[in-house]
Amino acid sequence: MTFVILAVVIVIVLAAIVALPTIHIDASAVITSNAFSYIRAGLYFFPMGTVRAILGIILVLWILRVIIAFIKMIWDLLPVA
Repeated sequence: MTFVILAVVIVIVLAAIVALPTIHIDASAVITSNAFSYIRAGLYFFPMGTVRAILGIILVLWILRVIIAFIKMIWDLLPVA
């Protein structure tokens, strides 16, 4: 029953999203090109290998946290005395 209600809500939301007008963003605008050039200049000084390694470690730790929470949830649902 819950699955049917969820499916109906998803269909309604998707229909509303499809009805929205399409927005096109011009990437060659003066403001965005200046902003992107400043971002590129700032990122030039970061050691991207180190940043990528740090972000990878953070991602792996979050995935591990989710897996441990899932296992704990399953363990709490088991009728173990």
